[in-house]
Amino acid sequence: MKQSQPPYYIEASHGRRLQTMGWRKDARKTIKFQISTWAPSIHVTVDINPASLNRADVNNRIEEARANWDDLLSTLWTLFGPVDSIGSLPTHQTDWNKVMRRGKQSMLIGILALAIGLPLAFLASTYLWTDVIGPIILVYGAMNYRSARKRLSSQQNRAMQLSSS
Repeated sequence: MKQSQPPYYIEASHGRRLQTMGWRKDARKTIKFQISTWAPSIHVTVDINPASLNRADVNNRIEEARANWDDLLSTLWTLFGPVDSIGSLPTHQTDWNKVMRRGKQSMLIGILALAIGLPLAFLASTYLWTDVIGPIILVYGAMNYRSARKRLSSQQNRAMQLSSS
């Protein structure tokens, strides 16, 4: 716990310092809880900020970060009791098909940069910026595609389990 002003404000630190992928659940982040009372109920606003070194990574994979942080908070909310007694839990719905399409596009751009850069580098006997950027874009796109595909299949599995119950 970093800071606390009971009963209205709590600031906590969560995650491992050495996690370089800021979008993961266990990455270092600061979580601020702003608590306010409205008549018979309590309203909690949560603000999550990644560590400064992980901000660019989180911005590049914002959908994955939101989904992971929603999972993290839903685990916390279940500690307070059944969801019926908690009330509404707003969550961000991610279009994983859109994330998969963007991942495919990034992979194609990376392959194109490599396809153009490698022959030019061979002819010029030097490295070009495409020799560095191409693989980075390719790997970034592949990671996004793979992650979105995993999330999409887990959503479909959950939906099938709920429909069979």
